[in-house]
Amino acid sequence: MTNIVSMGVHILDVLGRHVSEIPPGQNIALIDEIRITAAGTAAGTDEDMAKLGCKVIAVGAAGDDEMGNVLLGIMNRYGIDTSYMKRKKGVQTSGTMLPIRPNGERPALHVMGTNATFCFEDVPQDVVRNADFVHIGGFYLMPKFDGDDTVSRSSFVTYFYCHIYSLAKR
Repeated sequence: MTNIVSMGVHILDVLGRHVSEIPPGQNIALIDEIRITAAGTAAGTDEDMAKLGCKVIAVGAAGDDEMGNVLLGIMNRYGIDTSYMKRKKGVQTSGTMLPIRPNGERPALHVMGTNATFCFEDVPQDVVRNADFVHIGGFYLMPKFDGDDTVSRSSFVTYFYCHIYSLAKR
């Protein structure tokens, strides 16, 4: 089985469908559906790879809050190894509310939360070195991870192609 580390943005999404307008004041609007999903350029990819039968190890950050519990619970149900997700005390899990319009548009209301705190020190180097592939998604939403420090300290990466990194076995 292919061993994949998927590192980066992990978000709990709350999707409401179909939202034609936000009601004024304290009024209410009835919609067809509300769902909660594991999302983001890492968590969404984690889920898809797990569905394809890959062994997926998630590396990222989640808060020690209820949103973090729900996010990791969703991922665990797909068989994703979440033991390397850093639980950040006192920091909200990253989340997005998506009022999905009838035409499919998805404006986003987003809290960066724990993704803004994820940094190179949170990465389990031994796990990454032993992976067949490493996927890194969402640099722009991880300001402490995105930058020269991570690039200069990532000497174990030997090949790059479109967000998928292949690592040499050491």
